[in-house]
Amino acid sequence: MEISVIIPLFNAEKYIQQCLYSLLNQTIINNIEILVIDDHGTDKSVEIVNSIRNNHEFGSHILMYETPQNSGAWAARNLGISKAKGKWIAFVDADDWCEVSMYESLLKRAELYDADFAFCYAQKEFANGKTKKLSQPIIPNGRVSKETRKLLLTSGVAYFWTGLYNKEFLIENNILFPKGKFSEDSYFWWHVVSCCKSISFVNELGYHYRIQQNSVSNIPDPDKHSKKQSMYNSLITMLKINNLYDDYKEELDYLYIKKGLLIPILIYTINSPSFESNIVHSMISDSQKIGISLCNSYLQNDYKSKILLSLSKYTPKLLRFFLHLIVKKDPF
Repeated sequence: MEISVIIPLFNAEKYIQQCLYSLLNQTIINNIEILVIDDHGTDKSVEIVNSIRNNHEFGSHILMYETPQNSGAWAARNLGISKAKGKWIAFVDADDWCEVSMYESLLKRAELYDADFAFCYAQKEFANGKTKKLSQPIIPNGRVSKETRKLLLTSGVAYFWTGLYNKEFLIENNILFPKGKFSEDSYFWWHVVSCCKSISFVNELGYHYRIQQNSVSNIPDPDKHSKKQSMYNSLITMLKINNLYDDYKEELDYLYIKKGLLIPILIYTINSPSFESNIVHSMISDSQKIGISLCNSYLQNDYKSKILLSLSKYTPKLLRFFLHLIVKKDPF
């Protein structure tokens, strides 16, 4: 098996059949193993998987493992990495599906450029039938230049399930998913981007990302803002320890400001019924404690982020007023 596809499984009985069929129908299914990691849900997901294993022509390509107890997708994915036999590793969520040629296209391009990872486009799938293509910058294939890494860090988005990752590369750089249910996938993706030496991009739609209102990330959590910021704090700290920060400080600080500071501030500002300005000020202070500079050159051309940061620093109550006029629910 050249490719190991890892699927965390938790209460996905409505969608797991479509997900698995999209993998079993892959044009290179003979080169793929599918690792389904049972994270101890309460519905009939496991029974559906076992039925497909027993009855589908390629059912033997599905391997079942389970976490010791319900732990979250991060633990299931890490267990899958430890069990994977393929040279390449991919991740699929149990409620999503793939184009049948996705992994053939990724594998060909990854091998052509001896890449540490390859990725393609994805598309959001809404319950009302509408779709939205998820954007990514088009990057050159091959050895990663300083300009390419800067482009990814400042304009890329952490759609980690569009990727095919060289397992040896992940192990050598100790790239795993950190414990958490918010932004752990972003942590993984940005660790990959910071470490990779060669990359390949397939300019094709490969992955379908289903939008669900009851997904784990959409379940109300009063500490969501602090957990997201904490994950990005951990990312920056890890990159510093591994000497991956200094050469790209400006880009990584900008990434942190957008994803690890402003989004958590917006989440808190939108969701908190007992809003306090000092909480916003504390979040800004926490970012500076880990060395993030808010005087960032990329902000000069990012007027939206620049305005949001300014409102957060000086008039957070005014920010809350404006947000409640234009935002009806947490979009993050």
